[in-house]
Amino acid sequence: MLYEHDLGRNFIKELEEGVKNGDKNKVIENARGYANLLQEHIFKEDNVLYPMADEALSQEIKKTMLDKFEKVQQRFAEENKRYISFVEELTKRSKNN
Repeated sequence: MLYEHDLGRNFIKELEEGVKNGDKNKVIENARGYANLLQEHIFKEDNVLYPMADEALSQEIKKTMLDKFEKVQQRFAEENKRYISFVEELTKRSKNN
């Protein structure tokens, strides 16, 4: 699954490059690749990884993890906004073409 994270980062990198260079085919190819990867990856997380973790971890550890997740989410709030803006820009461009 870690390999899939590397693949995902590469799809995004190539997608951004395609946008910067106006390469519509590169954008489409990498957006589709990333979307397919996400669907498969999330399925594995939801149906294999998370159920295993839920059984293996104590309530105390789960609470600690949730607290840490919240802190990370707050720390990366600005970066999340940047990605949302990126998607909104892509949507706007696709409607204009």
